[in-house]
Amino acid sequence: MDIPELDALDFRIVNALQLHPRASWAELSGVLSSDASTLSRRWSRLTDSGAVWSSCFYMPLERRKRQPLAFVEVLCHPAGLDETVDALAVIPEVFSVHGTSGDRQVYVTVGAASLAEIDQCVRTRIATVPGVTTTRAHYVRRVFQEGGQWRLGVLTDAQTAAIAARRPQPATDLAAEPTPEEWSALEALADDVRRPLAQIRERTGGSLAAVSRRVTTLLGADWAHWRIDVAHRALGYECAVMLWLRAPQENLEQIATSFRLLPESRLIASVTGPANLAISLWLRDLADLDDLEQRVAKVYPQLSFTDVWVVPRVYKRAGHVLDANGMQARHVAFRESGGD
Repeated sequence: MDIPELDALDFRIVNALQLHPRASWAELSGVLSSDASTLSRRWSRLTDSGAVWSSCFYMPLERRKRQPLAFVEVLCHPAGLDETVDALAVIPEVFSVHGTSGDRQVYVTVGAASLAEIDQCVRTRIATVPGVTTTRAHYVRRVFQEGGQWRLGVLTDAQTAAIAARRPQPATDLAAEPTPEEWSALEALADDVRRPLAQIRERTGGSLAAVSRRVTTLLGADWAHWRIDVAHRALGYECAVMLWLRAPQENLEQIATSFRLLPESRLIASVTGPANLAISLWLRDLADLDDLEQRVAKVYPQLSFTDVWVVPRVYKRAGHVLDANGMQARHVAFRESGGD
């Protein structure tokens, strides 16, 4: 798909829905200073073009920080790489697939219920994909920030507060696990968080009032993870990079927290191996990497770079398969995991 030009109103719409994915256009009209019909048309254009897409899935807040997760380097035969990537993208435990520089062709983010299940997935599913020659897993110790937490940050403080105030607050008496009916609602929202209530009812059954209550419950449930994603090239970013850093253990959390202040930071996690900190960032130009490395070295001279991967293409992100321009092409159901 061609990359559409996004303007200031498009950015505000996306940012608003990152804060409250089910806010009505009427609710957002006054906050964004645009009529509801215009907002609706803009959103349809963004999603129909593949520039913006959404997800909703089961993932408790605390488990997002401690979820067994791994970044797996995958070395492949260059011939037939597209077929190999397609096969990797449909593995349920594979959350994201990134093309990358260096001696690996892609790296994938894998999530499962335990480290043993990740290991089994790597050995029996990823390593056996035709074209894969070698795999190397880097296990995540802690996630400081994941891609679903990234925000455009174009709204004023007043707009942000007004939209956040409209979102249902977390219920104090909510069960730790969704009911069967809530599971059905989650599945109906998996690839479109703004699916109309009538369409959700067609998939789940029940009255419109019951469906509305379930969706409201999901908005306030810490086990329901809502994401609004944007094609990075539609935002003016050329590529991504994955920094592999070695930091003193006593400074690790402080350094990770400071990287969260960078608007281009997507994923920040402590990992096992020679590097103990992995950071994924978007870059507007690859030349910006020089400035980034210099800034990091100046602020944190105790940090050392063990590797830098350039990511020229993302094949799959958060369960959505992307085209060559990073635009959403289709949704692939995945098992609970986290990452970028």
